[in-house]
Amino acid sequence: MTDGSEKTAFLSARVPVSLRNRFKAVAAQRGLKVQELLNELLTRYTEGLDRREPSAAEILHLLRAQKERLMRLGLQHLYLTGALARGEPSTGQEVSLSYELDPQAGLSLLSIGRVGDIITASLPDDLKVTLVPRKKTATSSTYASSTDDEIRVF
Repeated sequence: MTDGSEKTAFLSARVPVSLRNRFKAVAAQRGLKVQELLNELLTRYTEGLDRREPSAAEILHLLRAQKERLMRLGLQHLYLTGALARGEPSTGQEVSLSYELDPQAGLSLLSIGRVGDIITASLPDDLKVTLVPRKKTATSSTYASSTDDEIRVF
């Protein structure tokens, strides 16, 4: 948003009447002028365009730097999963991870939360981290995975 010192310009767009009316209603609900809401939305949108999602290699580097610390807490293995691991573009700033615990560690939910905190703190601030246990196959003690779906961090 501008603080009033920046020069402003006129922007025009044609939208369906129903969308215009809905937009005006949303602005009123928030106690804003239509111009203020539009300025806020355009600012957020254009700032989002400037953000670059980190590559899988960058994420791996940051997580591997935490390997010893995470292993001391009871993590046996950590995997990068999802769109980043498959080399696909992602729709957001999300990092999906799965983990295997050291069976002898006896981790509590609090300890797993601490692991998540360490991982989140080691990655850029705007990334959402999803951390889930790695699933075993129903028919064996081996883990179900595909090398296309995950990258082993450690």
